Order: sequence, then structure tokens, then C-alpha cells
Amino acid sequence: PGIVLAASPKEIFLSTDDGQTWRWAGWQAVHLRQLAAARDAFWLVGSTFDYSTSALYRSADGVNWQSVLVAPRDKNPVTQKNPGLLSFFADATQLAVTTNDSILTSPDGKNWSRHYVSDEPVTQLVRHRNSWLAEIGSRLVWLHSAEKIPSPAALPVRVAAAGVANAPIRAANPEALYQDGLAYEQGKLGKDIDERILHASIAYRLASDTGHPAAMMGLVRVHFATLQHRSQLTPEARAEYEKEIIDLVGRAAEKNNPEAIRFRAEWYLNGQAGFPKDVAKGIAEYKRAAEMGDWPAMRLLGGIYFQGQHVPRDLKQAELWLEKARAAGDPQAAQILQGIRRGGK
Repeated sequence: PGIVLAASPKEIFLSTDDGQTWRWAGWQAVHLRQLAAARDAFWLVGSTFDYSTSALYRSADGVNWQSVLVAPRDKNPVTQKNPGLLSFFADATQLAVTTNDSILTSPDGKNWSRHYVSDEPVTQLVRHRNSWLAEIGSRLVWLHSAEKIPSPAALPVRVAAAGVANAPIRAANPEALYQDGLAYEQGKLGKDIDERILHASIAYRLASDTGHPAAMMGLVRVHFATLQHRSQLTPEARAEYEKEIIDLVGRAAEKNNPEAIRFRAEWYLNGQAGFPKDVAKGIAEYKRAAEMGDWPAMRLLGGIYFQGQHVPRDLKQAELWLEKARAAGDPQAAQILQGIRRGGK
């Protein structure tokens, strides 16, 4: 209490007046990776004094440090690298350290177990109930009880995990998780777009893994937002997002989710996402979604008939579907209807 630490790659600085003044507190590791506070102590991940491997250090005062875990020197038989320590995580029940090829956990900082052996570095870690969200290579992966990292569970997202440990995901109930994801997506939670995208992805992912179709489509929308927001994504990463979008839409459509059916309608209508162009199928899918109460599908049908896209122009059909959209709550349908009825152009 009352102590604040800051660090550079080689030095540690200490403040006892809420960061107003600072003093040099020495150096305890080179190539410092992480400094954290948990369980009434400070924790530091860095190299050992002889630079041979890395270690986790603990300090009660920020000045005197003791190594509590030194990475084993054995090399991974696949990567031929020492499993150096990369990052630290703590909650009320677990301490964890990620390495070049695994996760080490301990309830007390004394006895450590090795889990989730990987061929890639495990660079970040977040705990949620009995699962971990780990950044492994270029993927975010949900880890449950298996000892080997299950690559099919990977999210096609690469983000820094700063702040994720405090994500207020409140329960493993699918509907509650879906509502959390929706709150982040709609900007009711989260301080910026990166935080909203990340936490919405986490909540939607957990819910969609239980078969929640609306959460699947929430994850689709967040993936589209990611593709739009993160211009630095590689072509390979974009392809992963697009592949999962198609998969999620297909799974949700099989569960008769109207939003997913509307997405497929557009793909059929325009021959997109690997779907053959089939106007009749596209119109039929739009109508199916509309009949299930999806007002965006109603409005889109109105626009298709009004503009004569893909079908002969039909003002009566356009008014019919736009009126249905207005009655269903579409905020734009009334204005479009007024324009049609004024001039029909």
C-alpha cells in the first residue's frame, strides 16, 4: 500500500506519494518483460542475473526482490528453444506464467505445474472461471481442461491483452454473456473501440460456443468491425476472419436465426462468400428472414422492388415491405415510404 513502481528495460523506479516524486530503486533484471502488482506484492518477469534464462521475481517493498520461479533450461524438442518466461498473470486462486511453449501455474508461488504445451510462444494470458484465454502465436485461444492446446478453438484475432484481465464478463450463462457482448458492441461498456471489440469478442465467443445463434451473429458483426478498424491486418489474418464469418453465419442460419438468413440472402443475390449467384434463392431467403420478423430484411426487400434490382420494379411490393418494416420498428422505413409516395422515384 502506498508504493508505486515503474520500470524501464533495465531499471526500477519507486514512488511513495502517488507518483508525484520518484527515486531509483535499483535494477533486478535486464530485458524486463513485465511488472505487475498482485496479492500484496510486486511481481517482475525478466532475465536471471547471469542472462542464461528468465525468471519470475517477487518483492513486498519494490526494492528487495527474490526469484520464485526460474524457467527450466530444457529445450523444446520441436522449437529447440529454452522455455523462457514471457508474461505473468494472477487472480484470487491462481498465479500463472506464460513461456515460449507452455503455461506454468501455481496456487501459492511455490509449487508450479506445467500445462498446455505448445509449439508456439504463449505471450499473454487471461483467466475466466475454469478456462484461460491465451494469445498463442497470432491467435487467441480458449483453453479448457485439455493439456494440449486445441488449435480448432482459436479466434482469428491478434491483440495485446493489456486490461483484459479485468474484463467484467459476469457469468457463464450464455444469455448473460450475449448481453455483455451486446453492451460492448453498442458502446454501453468499454472506453474505446479496441476495448469494445476485444470484450465483445470474448463474451460473444463464450456464448456462441454453447450454440447461442444470436451470439454467433454478434461475433460476425464484431469480425466485420475488426476488418474495417484494423487496417494493419495481414491478408492471411483477413482470410481467417472471412472464413469464420461464413462458418458462423452458416451455423446460425441452421438454427433459423433471421439475421444469418438475411446474410445468406445477400450472398446468394450477389454471388458472394463462395455462394453461387441465385437471385430466386436470394429473394426467397430475404422473404424467409422478413417473415421471421427481421425488419432489415423487410426494408431491403422494399428497396430491391423499388429500384428494380435483380427483379422487375414493383412499387406495390416495395410499399408492402417497407410498410411492414415501419410497423416492425425500422427507423428509416417511414422516411423511405414518404419519398416513394411523393414521387415514386
